Amino acid sequence: MFKIGEFSKLTQISGRMLRHFDKLELLTPQQIDDNGYRLYASNQLQDALKITSLQRAGFQLQEIKRMMSDDIVNDELQQIIITCRQRKEMEYKKVKKELSMLDDIDEILSRGTNIHTYTLELKHIPGHIVASLRQRIPKYSDEGRLWGMMMSEIMPQQPKFSNSMRKLAIYHDEEYMEEDPDVEIRISVDNIYKDTKHVTFKEVDEEEVLTITFHGSYEQIGNVNAEAIRWMEQNGYKLDGKFYCVYLSGPEKTEESEKWTTECCFPVKKL
Repeated sequence: MFKIGEFSKLTQISGRMLRHFDKLELLTPQQIDDNGYRLYASNQLQDALKITSLQRAGFQLQEIKRMMSDDIVNDELQQIIITCRQRKEMEYKKVKKELSMLDDIDEILSRGTNIHTYTLELKHIPGHIVASLRQRIPKYSDEGRLWGMMMSEIMPQQPKFSNSMRKLAIYHDEEYMEEDPDVEIRISVDNIYKDTKHVTFKEVDEEEVLTITFHGSYEQIGNVNAEAIRWMEQNGYKLDGKFYCVYLSGPEKTEESEKWTTECCFPVKKL
């Protein structure tokens, strides 16, 4: 039997982490002696090394605990592996994006401005009818769930989408939300149809909007917003409602974010 310090040296796992494993019931001491010392058996060395190997592969501790349980079946094991792979692929894409942004750092710092060039346009949007669904979602990236819900509920009525179909999202919170944002999605249709469990059909008023169309990932939206405010201040306009995004082409068509096209719309009023 080995005390926790000896076991820590043999496995190259800190005593703090071994105590954490014990708390999670991932790797518990074989016994605790009369003095309260945690004692580990030699046959637990392989379990400890297996845990650290799975950690290095990217699995989370709760996943490892389940993977090492006696009653796990192969289908569940494969699903855990798939989930881990998807998570690591997302992390890889994030790092690739960060590396790409590093190429622009010098230009951003030297100019002190946005490196992107945007085209701005004032548009008159006539009144029209929309299908609307508004809910709080865990994260902004979960917006796709709302679109899936909307389409599954309205398609049995076979609605006709207007020729100038606008597919957009409005964010109703007074500030940027790290979690649980209040999101409304709308898609323009030709008529008022019967409301469903989550979707309502309604008329929206005409409005004048400042539009900025950009290509690429949604991370540009902060820059777009700043550019819109700069234009308003220079041209004697003010924001006159919640701004929103119209999706001209997005993740539903391709996973390559550089091929996405988005139109940011800012309701405005002349001062």
